Amino acid sequence: VFPGNVGMGKTTTALKLVRRGFKFLSDEVASFHLGKRLLEPFHRTVNIRNGSPDLIGENVEGNGALKRKQGIETFRTVDVESIIPDSLSGACEPKYLLFLQGFGEKTRLAPMSPSNALFRLIRFSHQPITNPASLMYMLAPIVNELRCFSFIFGDTDEATDRIVDLIADDPYGTTGATG
Repeated sequence: VFPGNVGMGKTTTALKLVRRGFKFLSDEVASFHLGKRLLEPFHRTVNIRNGSPDLIGENVEGNGALKRKQGIETFRTVDVESIIPDSLSGACEPKYLLFLQGFGEKTRLAPMSPSNALFRLIRFSHQPITNPASLMYMLAPIVNELRCFSFIFGDTDEATDRIVDLIADDPYGTTGATG
């Protein structure tokens, strides 16, 4: 799961990983089933900013992409399956939280404590938070089981390689879903 603000590279990172054989779970939403402790698929179209097709190595033209403009920014809305067939994931167990912190000259991946990750994750919750303590109490045991990192996005290929290497070196393995 890649929590991050708008424009931090979440979609680009996810699509680069899908091109490398991972499965696509969601974009902009991580739908977590607390009872099952699973990330549920929330397949929807993705918004690809101008320049991103070059970064992910995909031509989105002619793949049902709708060109739209929001404010001063132009982007294309496209179904992931139309550009990368057989790429959708089923439900999966979360293993990693990589908080996208921005861009730098070099990719940096720094471990983060589960307690810091929990506080950061709450900020990205779209659930109505009427009782933050209750939400933290529910999420704490789950986040405690995840490997959490702060992630500075450098070159897109280098960033993708770092994530692939992280997962390949993990003795606990992964389901290979991304979102």
